[in-house]
Amino acid sequence: MGKKSNKYKEMIIRYLEGQLLDNEYEELSSFLSEKENLRLFDETKKYWTPSTKESRKADQNWIRLRSRIARNKVITGNIKSNKRYFQWAYRAAAILIIGLIVGLTIINLRNTSKLAVNQTIIETPRGEKSKITLPDGSEVWLNSSSELRYSSFTTKLRQVSLKGEAYFNIKRSEKALFKVITERCDIEVFGTKFNVMAYDDFHRNEITLISGKVNIRASNKTIEMIPGERTIIKNESITKERVPIEQSIGWVDNTFIFDDILLTELIKRLELRYDVDIDLELGSESDVSFGGTFKNEETIWQVLDAINVYVPIEYERTSSREISMKVK
Repeated sequence: MGKKSNKYKEMIIRYLEGQLLDNEYEELSSFLSEKENLRLFDETKKYWTPSTKESRKADQNWIRLRSRIARNKVITGNIKSNKRYFQWAYRAAAILIIGLIVGLTIINLRNTSKLAVNQTIIETPRGEKSKITLPDGSEVWLNSSSELRYSSFTTKLRQVSLKGEAYFNIKRSEKALFKVITERCDIEVFGTKFNVMAYDDFHRNEITLISGKVNIRASNKTIEMIPGERTIIKNESITKERVPIEQSIGWVDNTFIFDDILLTELIKRLELRYDVDIDLELGSESDVSFGGTFKNEETIWQVLDAINVYVPIEYERTSSREISMKVK
């Protein structure tokens, strides 16, 4: 390949370091969609020694790159992806993968040897969300940087595993129990609408019931919920509270409502929504609380300007997807 090989090797290294530009993702993914070119990816990665920060970026960016690669492959299933219009917009769509993409070195795919042959994996990159129709006709909205897995549904059990956040509209069945498995709990329903937040970074699960009835099993306890309630599971603690429904599911319609949220958590949510990395320095201040409503049309800079009205901050863009931010 010569010069061409060196060009793509350099692009692969910048991808692994999280420095690949938006307009380069399409070119690199097109190059890697050819099976023979995957050898260059594998060889380059083999001799690349990442720092902790670079490794985290590579892990976060893999889903975005794989989404682009997968567009050139046969994709099955029923997925609708909502396009966003933010500062760093890109066309990466959520993808549905049956089994594994053979030959790829998947950085963030864990325990691949344990995957069922017919397991379906649905993932959304940061900054994107998707609407999925499950085999039984149930609908799921999958939020940014989330993953849903399931095998074949049966006449008695419909089961999915979730990492991240999803809003479920489950088709009612008196015979086939629907179950959502997260790291901290199991959620059992027969037909209802509910939201589950199970991001690892937030160290808790939040289940908000919109309509119907669910049973939550966690820490050897069974919790029954009624519409308008939110159950919070954190460590061994389980609490319930009444909440405005729109606060939990506003993200489905691109409206984000925060009430007394810590700034550190708000920043993490903005990273997910806008596909950016924000380096927050609190300085001498302890973590502060924030409340507000953001809508789809606002850019990351408009959101930061709004935060600055309530919490004095300084911020600047340091690279294509990195922002440095300091509380004054």
